Amino acid sequence: GVNAGNSITSGTNNNVCVGDEAGTALNGGDESVFVGFAAGDAITTGTQNVAIGSNALGAGISATNNTAVGRSSMFATLGSENVGVGVNTLVTNQGGSHSVAIGSAALALQNPSSGNVDFYNVAVGSSAGAAVTTGTSNTLIGAHAGLSLQNVNYNTVVGAFALDACSHGSQTTAIGYGALTTQDYGTTTTTSFNTAVGYLAAAALSTGQSCTVMGNSAGQHISSGSANTFLGSAAGTGVSGTPITGSNNTAVGANSGNNLRGAAHSNSFLGYRSGLSVTTGSENTYIGFEAGDATQTAISNTAVGYRALSAAANTGNTAIGRNSLIVVTGSSNTGLGKDSGLEIVGGSNNMCLGHDSGRSSSPGGSITSGNNTITLGDNNIATANIKVDWTVSSDQRDKTDFTALDIGLDFVKALNPVTYKWDQRSDYGDSNADDWSLSDQTPDGTHKKDWLDVGFKAQEVEALEQAAGY
Repeated sequence: GVNAGNSITSGTNNNVCVGDEAGTALNGGDESVFVGFAAGDAITTGTQNVAIGSNALGAGISATNNTAVGRSSMFATLGSENVGVGVNTLVTNQGGSHSVAIGSAALALQNPSSGNVDFYNVAVGSSAGAAVTTGTSNTLIGAHAGLSLQNVNYNTVVGAFALDACSHGSQTTAIGYGALTTQDYGTTTTTSFNTAVGYLAAAALSTGQSCTVMGNSAGQHISSGSANTFLGSAAGTGVSGTPITGSNNTAVGANSGNNLRGAAHSNSFLGYRSGLSVTTGSENTYIGFEAGDATQTAISNTAVGYRALSAAANTGNTAIGRNSLIVVTGSSNTGLGKDSGLEIVGGSNNMCLGHDSGRSSSPGGSITSGNNTITLGDNNIATANIKVDWTVSSDQRDKTDFTALDIGLDFVKALNPVTYKWDQRSDYGDSNADDWSLSDQTPDGTHKKDWLDVGFKAQEVEALEQAAGY
């Protein structure tokens, strides 16, 4: 081509210049290949460069060990060991070295403010890292990945449009289409410590920090909340239009914490669909499949076990065990054991300890809307062992309206002590069936216990009390 390599004097080892003005200034440089109009046309002594395309490596002077493929790729490069493939890749880079840019306009604005800088940036994709100026050690892969990043460092971005709005955030990891796509700290350089992996993971997170989000659409609608951790498909996804602004939420499991919104904070969910319907509720801990999955605005509840505390609970409930307190809507209830307190709905301040406690098949019968009741175990409990006696508080200072009991010896004589064997209605039928009722069961002796007890018939004693006017 016209003037191709026309200044070569001492250059050796197979310099190749093809195209008008290609390598026109090359003098002592060795082992270079310039192909295209004005390719490498300003390089004088630089060695081992490859420039293919119009104006590729056009102003490098002493640049060495660079590979530029594409129109104007690395046009101004003075540094070394860079790779640019695509139109306008590394086009303004001057003293920068050790960067890789593949894709139209990738790392187009990288340029040290002065001197020579080892950037160690990697950008692959159209416009990937297109605005990076003096930032270092960034890895950006995907169309528009890290599109707006400027003088920031240590970001890893993989996926089209991932982290594409952030200009001044450092130490961010975004992997997946649209991950952290709206993170933006304005003009203030901020260390984000955010990690988002998955399609649209944390896509709406703007100013939050120290968030870890992994899974398809996980944490999609976090906005300003910090220190949130969402792991699993749709975990902590949130709701469009009412973004999550609260902090310190943890949701692990597909769809866990899926409906969090607003200022909800300090929730911990572990298990598939755990805390699924929690909206603005805070300070809840739900562990297990669908644990607390229908609670919404509830506060300070704890549920551990399959579907424990599954309904729209209120405040301060503790449920541990499969289906424990499953339909409760009251407050301050405690259920410990499989199916404990399973029939409590609106009751509050009840304590059910043991399998099936507080159900129709347990001592005292079913607790539904009742309050302030303690039930220990079910009707299968045969022995209760304790080292010391119960301490029951009693003080005349806490009582009033004392009246002498005048039923006397006649009442005692009317009592009818008997011996008997237990043949409990709760042992008949399937007490877990939806249509089972204790009052519908008629014992026939097939579940009669072996031992003999001494006592009274409760209904007869109640009748005597009523006859005496009590």
